[in-house]
Amino acid sequence: MQNDFWLCLPLNEMKPTGTTSYSIAYKWLSGCVVLAAVYYWLMTLGLVFFGGKVSSAAPRQTLLYRTFCRQNWRLFAVTKLYNRQMNFIVRDKQNPAKADTVDIVQYLLAEKRSYAPFNNYEDALDRILYLEMNDLEILMGRSKAVLIKQFPNKAAGFYLQQAAAQVEADSLHQQSIHNIVAFGKYVMQEKGLDTTGKEYQINIVHKYIPPSNSKEPTVRGGDEQVIFVSTYKPL
Repeated sequence: MQNDFWLCLPLNEMKPTGTTSYSIAYKWLSGCVVLAAVYYWLMTLGLVFFGGKVSSAAPRQTLLYRTFCRQNWRLFAVTKLYNRQMNFIVRDKQNPAKADTVDIVQYLLAEKRSYAPFNNYEDALDRILYLEMNDLEILMGRSKAVLIKQFPNKAAGFYLQQAAAQVEADSLHQQSIHNIVAFGKYVMQEKGLDTTGKEYQINIVHKYIPPSNSKEPTVRGGDEQVIFVSTYKPL
């Protein structure tokens, strides 16, 4: 009799409950994934084929894309590889020709190698420097995008100089520059170089590595691209 009773129940009463919330969550998550994929490929193809126009028309979206989807992918082209350099230049105010230059990135890499495997301190400094460099590069990219939109068809040096001046004047990001200057002074002292009464300049450079099977530069104008150059300031 009990078996006959269960067989007489409607089928919809025997289905488990609580599946509606899972199906809604699944549809919502699937929609987010589809939207993210569409956004990624639209921005990727737009920046590949119409880089200047997309950057000028949508500077915020371009900055967001380059921040979280940073890559050098190009259609039918060799991926660009480069070394990052951050040169800390110190010169005498009375004799500007007398200057000392230290690549902070290479200095930290050498320190990490020399203290390996017990190089947690050096590795932490390297991570901090990496974040500070990224901060400056993102700010420069944002400022240059706005300047290109406001003043089109100017020389590259104009955008570099104006963007660097804006970044240096931005009070919200002065701490990044102060941290780099403090570390640059520390490196100079470690190398036995006097910084008393001198002035400094910071520049960030990307030195591109050309493919081994090509003698041509990987970027127009050469294998070196200046990302940021500060004005000389007293230490």
